[in-house]
Amino acid sequence: YEVVNMDNAIIGAFIKKLRLENNMSQKDLAERIPIGRDAISKWENGKTVPEYQTLIILSKILGVTIDELLYGEKILK
Repeated sequence: YEVVNMDNAIIGAFIKKLRLENNMSQKDLAERIPIGRDAISKWENGKTVPEYQTLIILSKILGVTIDELLYGEKILK
C-alpha cells in the first residue's frame, strides 16, 4: 500500500472541479448532501476536509471513489 499524504488544498480543488463538471453550485451540492454551503466553501478553499460520512455521500453524488476524493484525482485502473 502506498502512503497518502492528504493535502486539503488538493482535495478541495478536486471537489470544486467535480462540482463544476456536474454543473452544480456550492448551494446545489450543499442541498444534496445536506450540509451548509459554507462547509463546501471551506473544503474548496482547503480550510477543512469533509468528514468520513460526508465523503461517502460526496463520492456517490460526484461519481468518484472515496480514494479518488482523498487523492485529489481520478485513479486510472
